[in-house]
Amino acid sequence: MNRQEILLQLKSTIEKNVDKEVDISSITESTNFINDLNLDSVHLINLLVEIEEFFSISIEEEKLDSIFLIKDLVDIISEAVEEK
Repeated sequence: MNRQEILLQLKSTIEKNVDKEVDISSITESTNFINDLNLDSVHLINLLVEIEEFFSISIEEEKLDSIFLIKDLVDIISEAVEEK
């Protein structure tokens, strides 16, 4: 799975799981979860759970503190999918 496919799935997951109005078409790898999407920690954790389930991966707890941008999460997912 390439980065573009991961990004598309991430956008879809955000759209389905975030109860706020989010313009999915404006999401890029430089989008910030908190500043641009106005997600709080609860939204982010719920999103991560959905992502882990969809991709059948586990995101290490140490990496959670480094997720600020969509790119950060795409990098983590990409790395985890490659390791499978």
